[in-house]
Amino acid sequence: MGPSPSKEEMMRKSNPVKGKADEFYFACREGNLDYVKETLPAMTWEELNQLQPNGSTYLHVASHTGRTEIVRLLLQHGCVRSNLNLYGLTPYDEAWSEEIKVLFHRPRDERGGCRFVDNDIDETFRLTSSLAATADSPSMRTTMNEDDEQINEIDGDADFVINEWVETFNHFDKYSALMVGTIFKSNLFYRLVGLKRSSLHLMMDYVLSISLTENDRGNPAIYSILNEYQTRREIKSLLALYTHQSSFYTSLRDDSKCAAFTTLLYRNLSKIRRRFYKGTSYRGMKLQKKELSAYFSLSRHTGFALMNTKFQSSSKNKEVAKLFFNPADIPDDSNIREYMVLIEYHFLEPCESAIDLAPTVETNLSAYPHEQEVLILPHTLFELFEMKYDETTKTAIIRLKHIVPRGIFSSLRCAVKEFQTMTPEDLQQTLSRLERNVKSMMEFVNNSDN
Repeated sequence: MGPSPSKEEMMRKSNPVKGKADEFYFACREGNLDYVKETLPAMTWEELNQLQPNGSTYLHVASHTGRTEIVRLLLQHGCVRSNLNLYGLTPYDEAWSEEIKVLFHRPRDERGGCRFVDNDIDETFRLTSSLAATADSPSMRTTMNEDDEQINEIDGDADFVINEWVETFNHFDKYSALMVGTIFKSNLFYRLVGLKRSSLHLMMDYVLSISLTENDRGNPAIYSILNEYQTRREIKSLLALYTHQSSFYTSLRDDSKCAAFTTLLYRNLSKIRRRFYKGTSYRGMKLQKKELSAYFSLSRHTGFALMNTKFQSSSKNKEVAKLFFNPADIPDDSNIREYMVLIEYHFLEPCESAIDLAPTVETNLSAYPHEQEVLILPHTLFELFEMKYDETTKTAIIRLKHIVPRGIFSSLRCAVKEFQTMTPEDLQQTLSRLERNVKSMMEFVNNSDN
C-alpha cells in the first residue's frame, strides 16, 4: 500500500495526458542509467512515487520497457511495488521479462522467508472438535497417494495423532472453538463488555510502539502507513503494514500482540466485508515423517477439526507458496527427513476470517501484490477432507475445508451443555486458563494505557 492518492493523482488517472511526463520519467523509459543514478539521490520518496500526468509511475515505465538495472535502483531507493497505473496494473504486472519480475519478489530473510511456510506442527493448528462448529453429519475423507490410489497406512506411527496430539485435546480446546470462533466475531459481544473501537486502537498503538524498530520507522512507505492509520484509524492501513517486511509481522508470534491485532480485526470486520475471501488458497509446511503421520491419522478419524492459532499468510497462487520452500536436506536418519507439504484451504463461501489482500481495480493493500495474499485470521476452523503424499519425492498435499461457525446463541447453548458434562477437574482447568488469559489481556490493556 503506497501513499494515498491525492485529488490531483485521481484526476490524472481519470484524464491521463498521453505522452506528458517529466524528464526523469523519459530517462527511465529510454534506459538512461547515468541520468537516473545522478538524479535519484536528490528526489524525495513522494516525488519518486508520484503518478505522472500520463497515469503511470517511474517504476511502471522502467519495468514495462525492460530496464532491469533502473528497476533495481528504483526499488532500492524505495519505489512502491503496489502503486496502480491508470489501467489498474502494478509495475510487476507490466514487467517486460521474468528477470525483472524476480526483482519484485520478497527477499528471503529471517522476517519474510517463512511467510508462506510453517515449520512447526504445534504452532500451526490446534486440534479441536468439529462438533464445536458444524452439524454432526459426517464428511467424506479420502487419503490417497499421488497416483490417486487409496492407501491404508503411511510409513511411521500411524497412531501418532492419538498418542501425542489428541492427548492434549481437552474441554478447554473445544470451549475455545465454540466461544472464540463465534463470539469474538460478534459486535454484540463487544457492546456487552463495553469494549470500544477507540480502546482497541489505543491498544494497537501500544503494540506498534513496542514492535517497530527504528529501521522500520525510517522506511518512508511504513512511515506513510503509520501516519495514515493514526490519522484515519482505518483497519486497511494495518493490513497493509502486515504485508511489509517489518518487525510488526514477526511481533505477531507473541500471544498478547497477536490477540490485540486479532481482536481489533474482528471488531472491524464490517469495514472489510468486500475482502472476505471465497475460493482456494495455498500455504506450505515442512513436516517430519512422524508429524506427517499425525495428519494421516487425523484423516482416518471423524469428530475432529483444526483451528489455526496464529495469523497465516496464504496465496491464491500455489506457485507463490512453493517458491518459499527451501530444498530439503537429506539426513542419514530417514525418520527425520522433511516432507514438503502443500496445504490447500478451501473456502466454499465468503469467509470473514480469510481476508483477500490482493489488488483490486480500486485499491491495493499488499506491498508485494504479485503474491496474491489471503490472510487467514486466528481461530478459523477447518476440516481435513483429503490427503495425498509421494514417498519418492517426499512431498504431500493436505486439503482443508473451512467450517462455518454456528451462530452466537447456538454456540452459547453448546458451551453450556459442554460445561455440564465436565468433570470438576476439567472445569477447574478451564476456568483457571480463562482467568489467566483475562489477566494477561488486562495487563496488556493497562500497559497500553500507560
